[in-house]
Amino acid sequence: MSRDADIAGYLLGEVGPDERAAVERRMREDGDFRREVERLRAVVAELERVPPEAWDPGEVPPLPELPAPPAPPRVAPARRRWSAGWAAAAVAACLALVAAGVGIGALVFGGGDGGGTGPAIALARVGQGGPAASGEARAVSSDDGGLRVRVSGLAPSGPRDFYELWLLDGPERLLSLGSFHVPASGGAEVTVPLPVDVADFRFVDVSVEDDDGVPGHSGVSVLRGPTAPA
Repeated sequence: MSRDADIAGYLLGEVGPDERAAVERRMREDGDFRREVERLRAVVAELERVPPEAWDPGEVPPLPELPAPPAPPRVAPARRRWSAGWAAAAVAACLALVAAGVGIGALVFGGGDGGGTGPAIALARVGQGGPAASGEARAVSSDDGGLRVRVSGLAPSGPRDFYELWLLDGPERLLSLGSFHVPASGGAEVTVPLPVDVADFRFVDVSVEDDDGVPGHSGVSVLRGPTAPA
């Protein structure tokens, strides 16, 4: 196992007694290694305070009937729920990125160059999106992979709401990639981690969410675009 895998497994309690003893022995012998473990221990503590429902979208209300982007494919909902294993995988991914020197804020709002590697996904106005609302999503090149999203023409975020980025097939199969706020200019650019292949889902979707602590899609979308040509 690699150094980072050793640390992640140790902190997540996913190693056996021999591996745990080996990590603790190395901590006693290697000051740099010990400091790295303690640094990541604080990250694990923060992630463990995230409630389980935040990792699992759970059941969501049906999305309203909205004008679709030009010529989208028809979507048949597929039953799929994200299990507790998804939460553990997300924690491990965060640890690996932090160990590589990527800050937690950059995981959600990083705007590094990255470079576009995937085709542009046009996000068209739907539902309550303003008449000038538009956007674009594109996979970016990096060691961990990510999705860069640029939006414009959106209503500025209020003190009790925010925008959320999703991959979805329908009301019963969707995955939140992260949330963001839009300033008074109406435009924003965010880069989010991409734990799955975009092609596994039919749409990239941007919704407006109330800051009420309730997970799941609000059903109020403002931008949406198909991940593959019709």
